[in-house]
Parts: sequence; C-alpha cells; structure tokens
Amino acid sequence: MAKAEIGWKRITDEGVHLQVYVQHVGGEWLFYAREGRYDQWQAVKEPVLEDWLELLDAAVTTPDLQAVRHQPAPEDRSWLQAGARVQPTASVLGLVTELQHVADPCSSNLQLLRERYLRICHHYGRLVDHLPAGAVLLLDRAQHYRKLALAIA
Repeated sequence: MAKAEIGWKRITDEGVHLQVYVQHVGGEWLFYAREGRYDQWQAVKEPVLEDWLELLDAAVTTPDLQAVRHQPAPEDRSWLQAGARVQPTASVLGLVTELQHVADPCSSNLQLLRERYLRICHHYGRLVDHLPAGAVLLLDRAQHYRKLALAIA
C-alpha cells in the first residue's frame, strides 16, 4: 500500500533547517513545513522543486541507471513533446502513478514497461515548463527513463 504521510528534513538556500511533512488526502498532496520541533506546521501553497522530487523519491522506487548497459542516447531533446500547459501537480501525480506501476515486481510485460518509462519521461519534461530553475535535474531524470525505455526496445 502506498504511503499517505511522508516527511524529511532539508536546508534552504538561506541556511534555514526545515522539516517538511506531506499528506496524501483525496488525490492531493498537502505540504507543510516548520523550522523547529516545537514550531507549528505551516501549509506550503507552492512547494519548491526539491520537495516535489523528495516526495517522488520517498513515494516510489526509482530504477537504477547503472542497470542500463548500452550507449548513451544522443542529446536530442525532441522527445520532450510540447503539450498543453498543465499544473505541475498533474504531472507529479502522473509521475507517482507511473512510477508506482513500474516499481511493481509482478510487471512482466516489457512493452507496457517501455510505454510507462516513456510516459514518465514525458511527465518529467512537462515539469520543466513549470519549474525552469530545476530544468537540468528534471531533464536528467527524463533522460534516465528514456534510456531505460530504449534498453527494452
């Protein structure tokens, strides 16, 4: 069963230590943060990229790139299709759903697995539109899943 509550600690760019707590309620992820143990949790309306990625890493298992043993894919970024603008929440929820499917150890259909890797790649690409400050990290993750998909082909 998927986790409904996840938490972690991080340090902001300003050097402030934060505790971050996320709840999954009714199909939405609600973010909260506080500085100290005895401080009140404050709702975070627009979480930063690092918090979204931490949530993804905590909620699902990401395949190891070292498992892919083939030549690196060309640097062509045309595989990131430009589509209608959507809220980053939709792309993150799509990522969580797809990543949970590929983490399923009972999945044996390689064609379906390849399609899911390509959808994950697409979701990361759409996040770049909303979070340009994290473009390099998001593009690296998209490229990672593209390589996994190509390894199956």
